[in-house]
Amino acid sequence: ARGIVWFVHGGEPFRSTLLLENPVMVATVSTLNRRALALAPVLNAPPPPAPPARLTGEDIAVFQRRHEGAAYILIANHARERRAIELEVPGATLLQPIEGGNDIPLQAGRHREELEPYGIRLWRAPMAGPGAR
Repeated sequence: ARGIVWFVHGGEPFRSTLLLENPVMVATVSTLNRRALALAPVLNAPPPPAPPARLTGEDIAVFQRRHEGAAYILIANHARERRAIELEVPGATLLQPIEGGNDIPLQAGRHREELEPYGIRLWRAPMAGPGAR
């Protein structure tokens, strides 16, 4: 998929502009659109020939891209329970949360944590050395 489609219809009686009539929904969708547009160069980058990170964890999905000298890593917990993850990013010393939070120093390129049910993480990891771009 290369895009997001918003269904703005619904309600009783049916209205084709329902989402646009709700200020909270308009604000939420506008925020999501801004976030997606800011990440578009990363999301649309081709998959790297070799994933920049290795992840272990049950019921965990990962999306990885390289862009402008950094690895971008999106992790999602698909479970109703907390899940432990271990992430290894060779060549990286830091994980930078994309939206708020503190930077996470990596020990030997590794990070461990527990994701809450259906939790997600989106990190940028500056890469050093050959192949960083």
